[in-house]
Amino acid sequence: MQWIALTSAGLLCLSPRLLDRSPVIGGAAAAFLMVLLITFVEGLIADRILVQFGPDPVDWEHIGAMLIVSAIISRLALRYFYVQQRLRVKEQSELQARLQALQSRIRPHFLFNSMNIIASFIAVDPDTAESVVEDLSELFRAGLNEAGNQVPFRSELDLCERYARIEKLRLGDRLQLRWETGELPEGVRIPLLIL
Repeated sequence: MQWIALTSAGLLCLSPRLLDRSPVIGGAAAAFLMVLLITFVEGLIADRILVQFGPDPVDWEHIGAMLIVSAIISRLALRYFYVQQRLRVKEQSELQARLQALQSRIRPHFLFNSMNIIASFIAVDPDTAESVVEDLSELFRAGLNEAGNQVPFRSELDLCERYARIEKLRLGDRLQLRWETGELPEGVRIPLLIL
């Protein structure tokens, strides 16, 4: 049984492209049949080794029992992996929905407050009003991207700084920020608008 398990695991690990291209049911059926084929071949080899290549007939009853046990174990393992994969997909879709709901709740209030800031600075400080419009346009451009897209950490931090500049104009001294980003390797990517 150990040789069957090891050989099956090895071949399944070596053929992910073949299994990934097929639909879930087709991939599961192919994996199941592959394990049964391995069980059959290794059962024949073991039977011939046990009788030391003698003239005795093949013990089909023993090989049949091995196939039944292998089929049951394979079916349970494939079902377990299927349930785990479905759970991961469900968790990701729930996380995506929560993120989109949070973003849609934040946008109207933030837009209203930002427009008030722009209106108050147009006559007094047009350069600041223009800066707020630019920051706001970058934030909304990022918001139009699909939630959960991966972006470089530096881009996400730039969006946070733009957001903080707008909020600083609205809140004044009540908002105090200290950025502690540490050293991150180049190319680190995180979900868009997560910060």
